[in-house]
Amino acid sequence: MKNVKGEEIFLTQEEKEEFYNTTYSSRIKPNYYSYHDWHVPIKDDYFKDVVLPFCSAKNIRTILDVGADFGKYAAKFYEYGFDATATEISEERHKYLRESLDENGYAKVKTICDDIECMYLQNYDLIFLSDILEHLENPIAVWGYMLKHSKYIYALIPKEDSWNWSPDHIVRFDDEKIAELVSLANDLVRLDVLDYDESNSWYAITVRGML
Repeated sequence: MKNVKGEEIFLTQEEKEEFYNTTYSSRIKPNYYSYHDWHVPIKDDYFKDVVLPFCSAKNIRTILDVGADFGKYAAKFYEYGFDATATEISEERHKYLRESLDENGYAKVKTICDDIECMYLQNYDLIFLSDILEHLENPIAVWGYMLKHSKYIYALIPKEDSWNWSPDHIVRFDDEKIAELVSLANDLVRLDVLDYDESNSWYAITVRGML
């Protein structure tokens, strides 16, 4: 499979998991005092100022945080009383996620090791996707599947002209592709563009699912 720069990164599911295992195997787990450091303020301020209040207003209870990294959003959801489940794609990343949560006081946050592109989904009030869709080979198909198993979906997606690309970014998102996501949902709740600087911007989109 090729990334957005045309570079071959993996061909099979096994190579995909190996890529994530080797790419992220040397990460250092955050300690308690740095656990909720906001690395990109504009994204994380939006989470605090918009996403959390929305969840409270809509009586959200169950949340699936897809591609949760070390679990800072899942942990924050838990702190605010939500029933959070966090997923990671490979055994190495899931181990990192689980250990990070446990060591920082969030042992009650549930975790799953699975690939969102092929996992069996339960129903959730909210599916949370922060910088995830651009990593998927078939994001539109996965989006449609997630809509069937959620009341709402929140997604943060880098714009196509953003320089904030990782080696495993596979799909570029522009206004047309965002409109396609919206067209599949029951309703558009909110759509914002978060401009961090001249070369980094994100779509912040909330839609209604099918439940």
